[in-house]
Amino acid sequence: MNSSSQEAVEKEKEILLKFKDGKLNLYETNNDALMELENRRVDAVVVDEILARYYIKLKGEDKFRILEDNFGSEEYGVGFRKGDELKYQVEKTLDEMKKDGTFEKIYNNWFEK
Repeated sequence: MNSSSQEAVEKEKEILLKFKDGKLNLYETNNDALMELENRRVDAVVVDEILARYYIKLKGEDKFRILEDNFGSEEYGVGFRKGDELKYQVEKTLDEMKKDGTFEKIYNNWFEK
């Protein structure tokens, strides 16, 4: 299973050498990896920061910490079929949310850090 997290770590050869046999432990899902971390079977996981912060909020902030290591940033997008009316509805709703402040509240809740 390839992921952007896996690719980011594998580009950092000096970090990769610190792993047993120079290889990462790979998991089917981020949840599987985070459960391994919670159960102390691994020392760290590399996942999207938003996901990590959400998981920590759910499981207890005293159980985990986010390291300063930065493996890059990504942009996210939503795909629609060409000419799909839903695209226009989503864009309209986002514009309305930006005007009434809802977008900023949601953004600050999830992306503040």
